[in-house]
Amino acid sequence: MRKVLIVDDELLARRMLKESIVWEEYGYTVCAEAGNGKEGLEKTKIFAPDLIFVDIKMPLMDGLELVKKLKEQGFSGEIVMLTCYEEFSYVREAMRYGAMDYLVKHTFEEKDLTDLLLRAEESVRWEETRLESMNLL
Repeated sequence: MRKVLIVDDELLARRMLKESIVWEEYGYTVCAEAGNGKEGLEKTKIFAPDLIFVDIKMPLMDGLELVKKLKEQGFSGEIVMLTCYEEFSYVREAMRYGAMDYLVKHTFEEKDLTDLLLRAEESVRWEETRLESMNLL
């Protein structure tokens, strides 16, 4: 099973994402949640998730700073930004730092999430194949 970390300061948003699908049917499990970017960074070190959902605006450390720090520290998993409609300029910046995609909070549908998981799985497998070919795994 691949591991998912959800980082969002809104408990309702975390719960909605966590309960929106049966993660195990797609080969994922939610390993942890965090209420801000600083906690998300710490939980990434503890749980080593393969996929992280990150809210953009959070206390202590926002999502953009978290994405930057994760990439600086060599995080090789996938990052998906959680956003509201008015935050697309932030999403664009996060994608420049390596986020793979985004979901609009409170309005995404199950198919949006399942399609995203399939794309994330392809990306993770491609990276694993690349690392294996370099004898790094």
